[in-house]
Amino acid sequence: MDNRYAVHFDHAERMGTAELRQNFLVESLFEPGAVKAVYTHYDRLVLIGLCPLATPLSLGAELAKAAGAADFLDRRELAVLNIGGGSARITADGETFTLENEDALYIGKASTGVSFASVDPAHPAKL
Repeated sequence: MDNRYAVHFDHAERMGTAELRQNFLVESLFEPGAVKAVYTHYDRLVLIGLCPLATPLSLGAELAKAAGAADFLDRRELAVLNIGGGSARITADGETFTLENEDALYIGKASTGVSFASVDPAHPAKL
């Protein structure tokens, strides 16, 4: 997981393009078949990119460890946005939801059994 540390606004005003990009631009968040995450020290926001293929994806142990919990959602809520590609199928607490392009889903704190799948792996969702 990539960590982004907070930058004081006085320092940010003196940054050039390369330094601004290094500190604030998030690239390569969507890797097919993988979970990618960036932890920011701005309100402890975690940006997660999911691009499921034939096998459903879950948030996994690495994210749970970074959150200091047994499961990532033990103490966090999750907003899921389908920003492109195909439709997604999300399972949380035994309930399944389908997200089309530009749909959103809120998953509450302490939800379990959360998984992310693409309806059509040939056209994977980007969540």
